[in-house]
Amino acid sequence: MPTTTGDHPLTYPAEGATNWYSTWESFAQAISNHLDSLVNVQIDIIEDSNDNELLSFSAVASAANFITITNATASAGPILAAAGSATNVDLNLNPKGSGRLNLDAVKWPAADGSANQVLITDGSGSASWSGLVGSLGGNIDVNGNEIISSSSGDIVIHSDNDVNIRLGDNLGADDLNIQDAGGTTRANIDSDGNASFRDVTSSNTITATATVAAANLDIGSSTVISSILDQDDMSSDSATALATQQSIKAYVDDSVASRLALISQTTATSVATVDISLSASYDVHMLVAHGVRPQTDDVEFYVRMSSDNGATYKIGANDYQWVLNSVYQDGSNVNQTHDDGDNTFTAMRMARTSAVAPGNNSTVGESIGFVMYIYSARSSTHRTQITADIVYSSSETGSNIARSNFAGFMNTLATEEAIRFLTSSGNIDTGTFVLYGLQES
Repeated sequence: MPTTTGDHPLTYPAEGATNWYSTWESFAQAISNHLDSLVNVQIDIIEDSNDNELLSFSAVASAANFITITNATASAGPILAAAGSATNVDLNLNPKGSGRLNLDAVKWPAADGSANQVLITDGSGSASWSGLVGSLGGNIDVNGNEIISSSSGDIVIHSDNDVNIRLGDNLGADDLNIQDAGGTTRANIDSDGNASFRDVTSSNTITATATVAAANLDIGSSTVISSILDQDDMSSDSATALATQQSIKAYVDDSVASRLALISQTTATSVATVDISLSASYDVHMLVAHGVRPQTDDVEFYVRMSSDNGATYKIGANDYQWVLNSVYQDGSNVNQTHDDGDNTFTAMRMARTSAVAPGNNSTVGESIGFVMYIYSARSSTHRTQITADIVYSSSETGSNIARSNFAGFMNTLATEEAIRFLTSSGNIDTGTFVLYGLQES
């Protein structure tokens, strides 16, 4: 009987030999016994029918792990498994050179990829490592879990076109929430498209560094603001629009300017008279004077009118009617008037005792200041009227302050085109006279 070591050829019986049948029966039994003894046979190569290598075996010293092949029934697949004395045994499949592992017609990468890469296929039988790019080709269901950036990196949703985050039709009142680390909702967009920000305090400021476009702005329970207009004349008169700072300033400036327009400014420096033309564009003029000081003590301060734009000024005894009420610091009160029957004055007196010039230049700073209104000066249907509120020093020491209220009236109906200021003697040393026109609408 052959053994498991060495070469032990079996010789089968020759045809026609004596006891040929029984000899073959013994030969078959010998083959069966021989195969049973091959359980520990050492094989390096298995060849195909053409004597080409079909399977090659390599051994390592003190081997402990190996491969088992298990067949299966018709309803299951055979098993190629790692086995051995170790508890955990890898199963290594190593292609040669630049070859790749091909499983079910898909070639796998020849080496490991980078951290956080995933395995993708090109759809043509080749798989490779890649970042999360490309098309998913379907939906992602997190199944109640979270999408987390464990490395504190950004979670970016990018598209070559618009990115739409669509809220499902079956979501509740709070459809899309942005929460902080403690789970508190800081921002919410509901299924109707309404957005809200919650728990925003002085330390949690909503900041926008780009343009914020909104159809309406609702702050608390106030009027819903529909727009912010840069409209200098406020012509839309909207109850739901705000105005820009520039348009508010322009509107106020224009409104004031339309009511009070600067016409002229005249500075007196040692002149006998100060003559100012009135504008035909305004029915009412306002004249503000300050720092007006005569060069001579104890003079009267007068005003006259001109109907020929300053060529001549009216000096007739019956040209003017006026009244002057003066109140002094010492408590005294003086009233003075001029009517048609009194031809003493050829001008309207605005200050009764104008001791405002420094006596011998010893008292500094005394002057006259007043605000005057001139009504209907350029009118051909109304007589010109004048009022003024005047303050001045009534003595050289400046210790007795006077305030006078003046009103004047032209006796004849005529358009008055200019006004003149003068003193009863001497020049006007200093003074600034500013004329404004007042619009009625």
